[in-house]
Formats: sequence, structure tokens, C-alpha cells
Amino acid sequence: MLHQHPTTTSRKPAALTGELIDSAYALQLKQGFRERFPQEITSIFIKTATVFDAVKELPQVSGIRFMYGMESANDPTSKVILLIPCNSTSAHLAIPNTIVQPQGYLNHRGERVDLKRTWELLYNHAVHYACLLPEVKFNKIVRGVFFGIDSLHALLKEYTQAHGMHYYFGWDETVAGPAIQHKPVLQPVQADGNSYNIYMDYGSPCPPVCPGEGDSCVATNSVNIGHVLTNDEDAELNIYRHYRDNYFLANAGNGPLVEMYYYVSPALTEAIQDTGRASAIYTELYNEEIRQCNVLIGEGKYEAAKVLFEQTMERLMKTYLFH
Repeated sequence: MLHQHPTTTSRKPAALTGELIDSAYALQLKQGFRERFPQEITSIFIKTATVFDAVKELPQVSGIRFMYGMESANDPTSKVILLIPCNSTSAHLAIPNTIVQPQGYLNHRGERVDLKRTWELLYNHAVHYACLLPEVKFNKIVRGVFFGIDSLHALLKEYTQAHGMHYYFGWDETVAGPAIQHKPVLQPVQADGNSYNIYMDYGSPCPPVCPGEGDSCVATNSVNIGHVLTNDEDAELNIYRHYRDNYFLANAGNGPLVEMYYYVSPALTEAIQDTGRASAIYTELYNEEIRQCNVLIGEGKYEAAKVLFEQTMERLMKTYLFH
């Protein structure tokens, strides 16, 4: 069984993301995490029913992002996993886009978490690991790992009749780059609590890894209207981006909002492109909201600009993502 990170030339369909590994490598990864992060929770149990309830009745699902959250950034014992379905329409990407659900997502306990709390949990995790991995840029901290739906089905229902699985947090010091070093291990568990001697790894980290590189890359398909604007209008848009990336990030209370933006934007961009009216939609967005937001920024009314930003994102999600 392979112990190296799969190359782009051997890339499988998104639904098949995830490969079996032998017990020796699984043990190496689990021990590596315990040694690197001795104060952290090392595993979380997830019922098989919860895994498949997360995608129940959703069309065109390619897999699940097991996204890492924390109830409190200062409490290592408060770790949670959110099971976030991904679509099959963007399966050509390093990680398919998420299906943004207005009702929120299931956590590893099978509880429904609303969208606002989702962004808070994800942000708490990033803040926590920013302290543990100070050498890693904040936007490149691993937020979770994607596994294909067919691979999960095989692991939990075909190779085994698992009651659930242990989701072990693994770490491989033998490879370069923190995104690739973070390698979870999935191990099925029987109804009586005994574990099967079978393990899965090789999910795709989120943020995704750039081809041929050990470091993670930032998604480039965020909401972008610059290509339909004049130079003057694009200059104003850059002010808006500067506000988003600096004022927001410089204020901890805005962190979940920034997390939401970078998480939702790729799916939103895809949905807008699919309308066939992207140019008109982006131009209207600029004229109706972004220009107004820039005026508020220019007047120093940052909180008002923040409210408008939130309202804009909520409107876009309701219009193009919530069905």
C-alpha cells in the first residue's frame, strides 16, 4: 500500500477520494499526532448513520468535508467535527465545492449546527491551531479533510458493517508542508465497540494543496466582479477588498464572517456562473451594494459597512445557493 501523498497524475474521481493504508502506517500517523500535539484530543467517534444522514436526500453529492471546529478556541477538549457535503458539479477542483445548507450541518454527535455557529466553530479551530503552528499562515491552516462518498460507503458498508468509525487525527513528520503532514486515519468500529483492522487515509486537505507543492493554496474562485468593471470601478472594488481582508482580519470579532466568506465564495461563484448572467449579476452587485459599502468605508463607518457586507452575503446565498 502506498505511503506517499498521491500525485496529480494518479488523481481519482472525487467520489473515490480516500485510500486504504496498512496498520503500521496508521499507527505511525496516530503516534505522530500524539507526539506533535500532546495536549490535543486524538480522535472523535462518528456513527455510520450520522455520516450518511449528513448527505441524506441531497442530490449530486461527491463526498463530505470533515471540517474541524472548537466550541472554545482556548479549550482543546471542545473539539468538534462538522460533516459538510460537497457537490459533484465541481468535482474537477482539488476539493469539490460545498453544498451550502440554510439549516446548517450535522456535527459528529448527529446534532444540527446552524450556519452562524458553523462559522464560529471553524474560526475557533483556526485560531487554536494558529497558536500551535505559528510558522503556518492563518489562511493555510488545515480546516478539515474531504473524503469521497464512494470511499466512505466502501469503508463503512462494503468492507465492513460498521456501527461507526474512529476519526483519528494523524501527523506525518516525514513529508514536507503542514497541509500534507496533517493526515487523518479513519477506522471502522463494530457495534460491540471492537475496531476492525482496516484503516483509510489520503483524503484531500482543506484548504487544498497546490499541485506539486507541500503547502496549501488559497481558493482562487472567490466572488470576483473585477472582470466586468471599468478601471475606476475596479479601483473602488479594491478598496472593498482591502476593507474585507484588513479591517475584518484585524478584528477578532469579525473572524467568523471572514471564514464564512472564503468558505461560501467558491460555491457562490459557481452558482452565479451557472445562471448564464454572471456579468449582469456582478455589475448589479457592484452598483447596488459594493459602491455603497465603499462610501461607508470612506466615511469611517466600518460597522455599518460590516452590516451591509453581511446582508449582501446573506442575500446572495438565499438567491443562488438555498434551494
